[in-house]
Amino acid sequence: MRFDSINFVFVCGNSSLWEHDSLWSSSKPGLTQCFKRTILNWLPTIFLWFFCFFEFLRIARVKNKTIKWNRHNFICVILSLAYIFLNDLQFGRILYKSEDSITPVDLHVPLANVASLTLIIFFFYYHRLLGIHTSAVIWIYCFLQTITTFLITCQTWIDTQNNSTFEFIIFNFQFGVILSLLIVISFADGPIINVEYLATNEQVDVQSKHLIPENEVSFLNQLTFWWFNSLVFLGRKRETTIDDLWDLPDDSKTENLHKSFEADVSKAKRGSKTNINLVLILLKKFWGYFVLLSIFQFLIDILSLFSPLFIKLLINFIEKKASVPIWHGFMIAGAMFIVSCIENLINAQDSYLHDTIGEKVFAIICASIFRKSLYLGAKAKKKVSSGKIVNLMTSDSQKFYSTMFSLNTLWSIPVRIICSLLILYSELGYSAFVAIFIVIGTSLANRIISKRYKRLRQEHSKINDKRIESVYEILNSIRIIKFYAWEESFIKKTNKLRKEEMELSRKMTYNDSLFEFVWTFSSSMVSVGTFAIYVLVQGGILTAQKTFVSLSYLSTLKSDLGYFFYEIMSLRKNSESMKRINEFLNLDELDSYVTRYVSEYDISVENADFKWSKKRKNKQNFLEKSQDDSDEDLEDLSDGSDDSSDDLDDSENEEESVSPFYTEPDLKNINIHVKPGSFVAIVGSVGSGKSSLLSAILGEMEKVSGLVNINGKSKIAYVSQQAWIQNATIRDNILFENPFNKTRYEEIISVCALEPDLAYLPKGDKTEIGEKGINLSGGQKQRISLARACYSDADIFIMDDPLSAVDAHVSKHLFNRVLNSESGILRDKTRVLVTNKLDILSNVDYIYVLNNGRTNEAGTYQELVNSRGDFYNLVKQFTFTSDGQKSDECSQVINKEISLVHNEGEITATEHKEVDKDEDTKTGRVKWPVYLEYFRMISFFWIAVIVISKLFSSCSSLISDIWLSKWSIDHLSSDFSPNSVKMRLAVYAGLGIAQGLLAISDSLVIFNGSLNLAIKLHQNLLFGILRAPIAFFDRTSTGTIITLFSGDLQRADSSLLQSTLMFFDSLVNALSYFIVIFVNIPLFIFVFIPICLLYWYIQRIHSSLALQLERIYSSAKSPIYSHFSETLNGLNTIQTYGATDRFIKKFSEKYDRKSVHSIARSISKIWLHMRLNFCSHLITLFVALFVVLKRESLDSGVVGLILTYALNVTRSFSQLVRYPSYIESNAIGFERLLSYSKLESEADWYKGKIEPEDSWPEKGSIKFDRYETRYTPKNEPVLKGITAFIKAKEKIGIVGRTGAGKSTITLSLFRLLEPSSGAIYIDNYNISDLPLHFLRSRLAIIPQDPVLFAGTLRFNLDPFSQNSDNDIWSALSLVYLKDYFTKIGEDLDYNIDKDGANLSVGQKQLLCLARALLKKPKILILDEATAAIDLETDNLIQKTIRSQFKDCTILTIAHRLHTILDSDRVMVLDNGQIVEFDVPKILLDNKESVFYSLAKDDKLI
Repeated sequence: MRFDSINFVFVCGNSSLWEHDSLWSSSKPGLTQCFKRTILNWLPTIFLWFFCFFEFLRIARVKNKTIKWNRHNFICVILSLAYIFLNDLQFGRILYKSEDSITPVDLHVPLANVASLTLIIFFFYYHRLLGIHTSAVIWIYCFLQTITTFLITCQTWIDTQNNSTFEFIIFNFQFGVILSLLIVISFADGPIINVEYLATNEQVDVQSKHLIPENEVSFLNQLTFWWFNSLVFLGRKRETTIDDLWDLPDDSKTENLHKSFEADVSKAKRGSKTNINLVLILLKKFWGYFVLLSIFQFLIDILSLFSPLFIKLLINFIEKKASVPIWHGFMIAGAMFIVSCIENLINAQDSYLHDTIGEKVFAIICASIFRKSLYLGAKAKKKVSSGKIVNLMTSDSQKFYSTMFSLNTLWSIPVRIICSLLILYSELGYSAFVAIFIVIGTSLANRIISKRYKRLRQEHSKINDKRIESVYEILNSIRIIKFYAWEESFIKKTNKLRKEEMELSRKMTYNDSLFEFVWTFSSSMVSVGTFAIYVLVQGGILTAQKTFVSLSYLSTLKSDLGYFFYEIMSLRKNSESMKRINEFLNLDELDSYVTRYVSEYDISVENADFKWSKKRKNKQNFLEKSQDDSDEDLEDLSDGSDDSSDDLDDSENEEESVSPFYTEPDLKNINIHVKPGSFVAIVGSVGSGKSSLLSAILGEMEKVSGLVNINGKSKIAYVSQQAWIQNATIRDNILFENPFNKTRYEEIISVCALEPDLAYLPKGDKTEIGEKGINLSGGQKQRISLARACYSDADIFIMDDPLSAVDAHVSKHLFNRVLNSESGILRDKTRVLVTNKLDILSNVDYIYVLNNGRTNEAGTYQELVNSRGDFYNLVKQFTFTSDGQKSDECSQVINKEISLVHNEGEITATEHKEVDKDEDTKTGRVKWPVYLEYFRMISFFWIAVIVISKLFSSCSSLISDIWLSKWSIDHLSSDFSPNSVKMRLAVYAGLGIAQGLLAISDSLVIFNGSLNLAIKLHQNLLFGILRAPIAFFDRTSTGTIITLFSGDLQRADSSLLQSTLMFFDSLVNALSYFIVIFVNIPLFIFVFIPICLLYWYIQRIHSSLALQLERIYSSAKSPIYSHFSETLNGLNTIQTYGATDRFIKKFSEKYDRKSVHSIARSISKIWLHMRLNFCSHLITLFVALFVVLKRESLDSGVVGLILTYALNVTRSFSQLVRYPSYIESNAIGFERLLSYSKLESEADWYKGKIEPEDSWPEKGSIKFDRYETRYTPKNEPVLKGITAFIKAKEKIGIVGRTGAGKSTITLSLFRLLEPSSGAIYIDNYNISDLPLHFLRSRLAIIPQDPVLFAGTLRFNLDPFSQNSDNDIWSALSLVYLKDYFTKIGEDLDYNIDKDGANLSVGQKQLLCLARALLKKPKILILDEATAAIDLETDNLIQKTIRSQFKDCTILTIAHRLHTILDSDRVMVLDNGQIVEFDVPKILLDNKESVFYSLAKDDKLI
């Protein structure tokens, strides 16, 4: 329908609103007076008065801030007044006219403008007063007013006859003033000055907070992210650091967000009996932002549908040739460019709002999970493991976040589909619906394929998890694996898992190939089927307009339908993550059954029963285990594994094995009363419930019955058996956020025997402690933990066997200076001590003896001895009498005995930090040799095949498009016939089939090409890591290595090749697009080159910043998960000290740093894509302009093709810029893999200078010949030229103070440390000349910490299957475990959990003894093997060793000297030298000997 003329008599009088001939059909278009004075004037005015409501709301919210009068706001007011003045003149001029010539619109226009500018002046005033820098409403109004005024002014230039001189002057001045005002408000107003500060006459530091500048720049600046330019150019000049980024505003800080969220949760819980729904609360909290995101999404969807319509208009314009004015074409091209730019701007704002609000939502989720994990109740703790909690924060929270922000797709995609269908129906009629049926059919087919893929993916994830667990287990037990020479077995096990993983990857690739074929083939079939019905059934003619418009919308329809099905499946899948998080946040919190009444007792437990969980216990397995110190590694957990879903793991610190038979409480009928200031000891055998009792007192178990009371508001300090150490300085660990008191601090350092350690360390107490205290010995960690408790100045001290990790001298010092009721610093405090050291019990006030979870006996030491019960038997059997003398010798020698701890195998904190620093701060680009090595590992043959396959795919697509272009103009040919249509259709369908087959070829070729790489890379990495010397594992965190085997390996396996091929695809597509354009529009190259240079310049200045931000962001994530892991590890300690709120705050601070980096990274990407898209829109604009200029020589088919390609340039160019950064990011991972595959290795496993007979060593003699070794070339020697000869079958005890070099003897014998000079000879062979595995396999060791692996009992004892079942059962019988495993009923296939979690410490140590029995060695090393177990298990081990290893040479390193008193000789080490080496009796007879002093401290004499 065409309106030749539209009149608006009531408003405009005789002037028409619209004259078609004078405007649309004229080569010089002219607007009517009515149109100019109504539409052009009303448009900005209506906008201002409609949206001014939001400006009033904004003014009402902002308070207490002001901006000084300055040049900017002064000019704004002056220009507004000038515009009002000009409109007043115009109004006055109208009044002087004859009344007959005045129309209502003549009066409305100036009055409306005056009212609008008056309102704007009002806003300017309050903006200045309230510190508002800019206004979107005012800027858009001025922009619209400038455009409309310009159009009116242009008419005064064109149509001079119908405009008076006065109108010419007025309109031109109005345009100049409003343009000036637009330019001025395009810049922000001045800095903020806080009124509250001014009132106190204090100087305001506006730079005190380095806030994000977004809120202090103009609307135009915000719209284009111009404010980010400064950071981009800074990144170009130098490396960007964390300090260059901004602070978060208060409303975006995690702590504030979480507090607000908690308030919302509390409100939701009020009056509600159901669990809270996290999604509903978050939607309610951020509903305004979600509405705005929906508006943005709607606008983007609508604007994205315009491009094909513009192509249609341009094709129509070309077909009409010279019959329409050329300015029509320019207008269409301009409109297409403007719409694309508006879509680009809205898209950028949508992405920014999505990322910033998403970061807030993510922060709330993570903070809520963290806070909940600190307050979980005893029952709830049993339902979730640390691994599951970390997975909730990493994997599940990410899916939760993705799901929330994909809710818009549920309505936006259907809207786009409906709009596309309506347009297709208008073009092709009912044949448009054929596309729907084809797409739905192929989507259903793909869904069937996807189900199989999902199953394969789940299997693949499980195998991948097993492989990572295997690697993690290897790293945690690397010393034992090297001691036993088991590397080959674990390499075989891990490589087998890798091969299974690759086999599943092959099946997944076949599945993907089928998926790609169906999807690619359906893309062609959608258009083939639709066009076939249209031309063959409907009898329509396929013109260029219909072809390319329909093709665009068919493509949109297909992708939208596919994406919609994908989103539905993702929502279903991710809803499980939402469910898991909701369930976790609704778990019961800590139910503090511990009362706080004022009482005569500091601790009261009356008639109480406790249990760990509702899970039932196996009575046979009711044996206590020490606390588990091997948590899930965070890097492993955060690498994307989604295996957290439904595991209800056993408590990580649970003390009993789980089995389905026993239902009694773990602790029964407990009665304990601890008086203020008393010293109470709790003793008992393994599994008696000692540690559980402490947990019950602290409120961490489930109370079945009874009463637990802590006196009043008494502060509690807790020292766990496995010392919990933070990744902080030694001082920070001791202070634990308490105020620093120098006098008290130095006293605590002294009594906890830490002075010599601090003197030795390079930075003293400012030395940074590594991950899990990696750079400290066990004794040091325990003393720091004890110092923390002492410094807390608590009233009650609960200690779980803190003396077990230190030597006799240190133990005596700590007892006398800290615990003793007469001389200890805690003498006036209440002390509850769990201990296995029976020799100190005579010095405590009261003793409780536990047996099978009951307080079997209680009383003073003398009372229990006189009662002749279980306690008396223990004392009689395992202790020696003491003369009761208290020697001062310990205080005199304590400095000497602990000053050399560094030599005992630990690395210094300085070294540890330097290694981490090197890992984190690699800079620069990946070098070309790395890429060449990558391609070489794939093989250049496969690279060539892959490239050729990709070229064929791209060529088939290009030929298909050209064929369709020619088909679209067939109807214009004189020899056009129905047969030619069928031929065109058949060829087009054939090309579609070819594209589908080539898609299959691509997938198969790429996988087979990368398969060799994946297997080689994993083998080389695993071999390189396991061949590394032991010092490498000391200085490299487990998380770093796990990342190599997970994230980095995955990136090198597939991501790097995929991103490279995607870049190649984009490059080939872009080249094909431009070749088609250049062939038809050769002059375009003169525009193309400058735009390409602009592209290159933008990408270049951005790349440096992007790389640095990526690295900063990666480094910012690790501290969050490290803090989370650290907190979970020390949860008992944190809760006992009442530090949960402080740790939540610390988490928030760490998360805030990550949020800043995440937002900066997001803005960086938005900034880049926005500018690159603008360049792409310029290309589209110039192609359209050249098409308009060449309309006489171009046919409509070619125009449709080149315009479609011009629109596709945006996507291709965006990928060309984006993928190089992806390639480099993935190549960094490959570079790391290469470097770790080529680590410095230890000696050859299988070849040596000499190869003895298999029977070696036949005797077992050992000779040290001036032997010297050190841990690193820079360190001082640990063993200093020691010389000694140990005869065959001799039993040698090795003793010495901490740091003397005892454990270094073990490392040297197994060549975990190589000599710096001298040699060790075994049966006259220099062990340095032997093959490494040959040497290690001939020695046996029972280590200090028993290590078991996840797997069968048989694998743990004999991983190479070298022994028969009878041999294994015989070994188990000799270590008193045969009956235990026989009763379980699974024989040698009994499954041992990770770290032997389903066995007690004693049982694990006995299994280690069984390993040694199976090896039948001639030399056995006992490295403090009984230091951490009870005396009963110790007795069993000693009994077996004496009977079964009587023909072996035995070297025993021991804390407890009674275990080596029956040795043939004792070697006493001090400062890395042998100071005494003789028969124990001779050494004990010499009261001047070091051994005598050690024995005296241990109360053996």
